[in-house]
Amino acid sequence: MRQRRYASDTTNVEWALLEPLLPEPACETSRGGRPEKHPRREIVDAIRYVVDTGCKWRLCPPTSRHGARSGDSWPAGQPPE
Repeated sequence: MRQRRYASDTTNVEWALLEPLLPEPACETSRGGRPEKHPRREIVDAIRYVVDTGCKWRLCPPTSRHGARSGDSWPAGQPPE
């Protein structure tokens, strides 16, 4: 069984309903394509996380790649890189 990290993560039952609705991966079609880099379920979970939380800065996971801690702020007038 897969461990849920966030409340917005899909349950096994939800995933069983959603997975057949997703288009076939390009790498599995006759035209071919690059293999998917990330598992589809993780992408769906990430989308649901942003929709659920609005991706507020203070709710970003500490392991995210934004490069700053949630308590840090940017210098006045300078946007994040």
